Amino acid sequence: MESGAGGGNRIVRLSKLYTGPQQDLFHLGTEFQIKRHGADPRFKGSLLRVPANVLRDHLGDVLFPTDLAKRHRAYHYRVMIGPSY
Repeated sequence: MESGAGGGNRIVRLSKLYTGPQQDLFHLGTEFQIKRHGADPRFKGSLLRVPANVLRDHLGDVLFPTDLAKRHRAYHYRVMIGPSY
């Protein structure tokens, strides 16, 4: 697993501790989904088998701070006044 995926170096260190067999993300359907969509490239070389198109890529879910301040009043005031208001 790449060090930049998800939890970073912590996940890489934890994955080195596991010495058992490869594990599927789901108890049922992992093999079918991997045959249908392929494996998720973020987990290539790891001990976890994850089908592609199952886990979301959250980069598109994160708003820029300016957009978040427009939508979320508490964050807007935190940006205006600071964290110690």
